[in-house]
Amino acid sequence: MSLPAIQVPTLTATLSAPLPPVLNLNPEQRIPVNNKRFVIIHTVEIPEDDLTTFQSYGNVVKYDYAVEGNINIDNLLFDYLFIDLRNKQSRAYFDTSDLNNYNVICYISFVEEFDSYIENLGANNILCKFPPKQHYKASYDAALLVQNTDAPSKCLSCINYAGSFLGSLRKQGEKS
Repeated sequence: MSLPAIQVPTLTATLSAPLPPVLNLNPEQRIPVNNKRFVIIHTVEIPEDDLTTFQSYGNVVKYDYAVEGNINIDNLLFDYLFIDLRNKQSRAYFDTSDLNNYNVICYISFVEEFDSYIENLGANNILCKFPPKQHYKASYDAALLVQNTDAPSKCLSCINYAGSFLGSLRKQGEKS
């Protein structure tokens, strides 16, 4: 006894036209990133894996006075320029360079976050940790510029309050 043949309807007629895209997913267009190059000033060593990540996205230059000297920053070929602020000559180069046409990222240790000189550097963002690797360069560049909201620190608030209180006591002592 043989089974009857099963008729399967064909879907070729309905699928012959290409389907419209559900989403236009081109991250290079969706992420608003300016076309400025990055100057990364740092006071701690750059981790090797982060340096490798930067190198995968573009041309990395670690400023060295013996190599770059006083070449104008506009004449250097880089996507990411690393300037170590622990070096006196590097600090002088940073101070004399016009960085208005660059994204300046400050990479520091978490202890330095509360140091007043950090705010005077004019950085677009201050990081203690680089963002994780992204699929697209534009995504990574955008992540470098995103400023994270810090959680309030009760300890720091207490220290600031104590400092204000002691400062007010000192002013009262000076008046009398």
